[in-house]
Amino acid sequence: MKQRGITLIELMITVAVLAILATIAVPSFSEYIRNDRITKQSNEVYAAIMLMRSEAVRTGSNVTMCAAQTGPNDSAGSACYATASATDYSNGALFFIDRGTLGSFDTGDELINYIPALSKMTIKGTKRFFSLSPRGTLNETTAVSLVLCDDDADTRGGKEIKISPLGRGEVIDLSSSTLNCNAATN
Repeated sequence: MKQRGITLIELMITVAVLAILATIAVPSFSEYIRNDRITKQSNEVYAAIMLMRSEAVRTGSNVTMCAAQTGPNDSAGSACYATASATDYSNGALFFIDRGTLGSFDTGDELINYIPALSKMTIKGTKRFFSLSPRGTLNETTAVSLVLCDDDADTRGGKEIKISPLGRGEVIDLSSSTLNCNAATN
């Protein structure tokens, strides 16, 4: 009578092959997850900017996006960073109908959207705030950009959201952009 089964050597070879396959697949899968997270967040920011544009036209008012110093859930209330060098949106971003001082969340301004602080990601802009006019165009003469990256500041998988003076937005891979994760300047 013949015995059926596997030998210890066959089992060890199978385990070794599985280990080799796992070491190849795991890094690829984590890169996929990383790129998916950046793509998802850039799509959310892009959608918020397009909502901002439609609100500017709908309400006939300036609508501003600024780097948030504090958000709507903070006890101090919502506030934008006041210094021109504060272009890091990683702590959150406010979107509001700007009826007061342009770029400042004043009394009478109406909050329409808020992006909270991001986990394991950075968003840096070329300006601390930008505003869209009642016609849906930028209140700037040059394009404004936001750069989204993983918190390791590596450009692979990073995205740039560029808003033209006409108020149109586009999402660009950082590999095709002149910007990078560390210095977002036009």
